[in-house]
Amino acid sequence: IGAGATINDGTTITTADNDPQLILKSTDADGDRGPVVQFTRDSASPADDDILGRVQFLFDNDAGEVTTAVQIEAAATDVSNGTEDASLNIVTMQSGATSSRMKVNSAETVFNDDSKDVDFRVESDGNGNMLVVDAGNNGVAIGGGVTSGYQLQINNASGSVQQLLSAATNSNSTIAFGDQDANTSGEI
Repeated sequence: IGAGATINDGTTITTADNDPQLILKSTDADGDRGPVVQFTRDSASPADDDILGRVQFLFDNDAGEVTTAVQIEAAATDVSNGTEDASLNIVTMQSGATSSRMKVNSAETVFNDDSKDVDFRVESDGNGNMLVVDAGNNGVAIGGGVTSGYQLQINNASGSVQQLLSAATNSNSTIAFGDQDANTSGEI
């Protein structure tokens, strides 16, 4: 295919090995971008929430069914001239169903938008659980894992729990500072 070629219908590239099926190479020597992949939805009647493009990673399950493992989707949530908005959604397969893992839109970035029992964890240089959102326990922990019943928990470097917690007891809500280790515990 020569330079500037246009393909007007679907194209499949098939190979029987692990070599790349498509390589985009830019030999431009300036400091600008390149190569560029561009997805263009050129609609004569654009509308809010139009899907702009979708990248899918598919596989065959052990029943021979084609299954979507991961999907990245972009949408134009507002196509009004001067107030255009867009969203990006990353969806993955979990227990046989797809769920939104991260959604970025004009007002917020949402993790776990489908309310699944999926944790969120941030590592630091020396701590694999520097920040943890535990979906099953409905809690947040800094420096370690979440202890059931605590909405916010701060763990110190030695592994004992220095807690700042908010828990409902009867009709009262409490905020307590606590110190807990293997031998003693206390609250202020």
